[in-house]
Amino acid sequence: MASLTRRCMFSRELIGRLCFVPGHIATAGKKTMQREQELPKIPKKPLTPYIQFIMCNRNDIRRNHPGLTNTEVHNRLVDMWQSLTFDEKNLWSLKYEREKADYDVRYKKFVLKLDTVDQTPDRRVKNKSKQKLTPEEEWQAMKERKLLKEKEKNAKKNECDRLGKPKAPGKSFPLYLNSIKDDGLQLKNFLSETSVMWQKLSEEEKEIFRQKARILHIKYQADLLEWETKMCEAGRSDLVRSYQRARLRQRINTKDTND
Repeated sequence: MASLTRRCMFSRELIGRLCFVPGHIATAGKKTMQREQELPKIPKKPLTPYIQFIMCNRNDIRRNHPGLTNTEVHNRLVDMWQSLTFDEKNLWSLKYEREKADYDVRYKKFVLKLDTVDQTPDRRVKNKSKQKLTPEEEWQAMKERKLLKEKEKNAKKNECDRLGKPKAPGKSFPLYLNSIKDDGLQLKNFLSETSVMWQKLSEEEKEIFRQKARILHIKYQADLLEWETKMCEAGRSDLVRSYQRARLRQRINTKDTND
């Protein structure tokens, strides 16, 4: 009888322990969910006019031409964008500017709201040891970082141009523009007229310029690879595309070993 009583007491204690642990887990989970609900969501940046145009028209092309490959669909979208008139492109730009202005307002509100929430355990906060900035200072620091990044990008581009980096060729529509004389027309009128002329071309006529663009692109890739090889040999691998650095260094080391 005593043995049976001890077994019952042990069973109740074991069941109590098993039920106690999930309680703590559930409580911690609720606190985590409450914590996530308190944090404001970061507003998303608006898409550029070109990307919005691509996303808006991609499904229509796939629906009307189901046999096209992804590359052919993309080429048609590029041609459609390039054939738009200045006013048509301006509509997409105005839409983007409105969304950008709305994004700036929402981002400022996000920074203000973020400042009122205790974010010590949150993963979004970086450099916690640094002094906390006010929303205005954070906004100004973000603009300065963006400006510095743009200056570094322009400086690197100027350095590449000075060292003779090959320039990327244009697509099919710019090649078509180069084949037409402007006859003294203003740039806006010239682009409008040539856009209409491009739209009236047949697919066979457009394919001639697309083929020229593909040939120029292949030549550009070969010239670029040769230029990047020279940059690696000269110790300027910082100007080389990141995914090509290791491959070119290995090729140079193999060449030196064989020599």
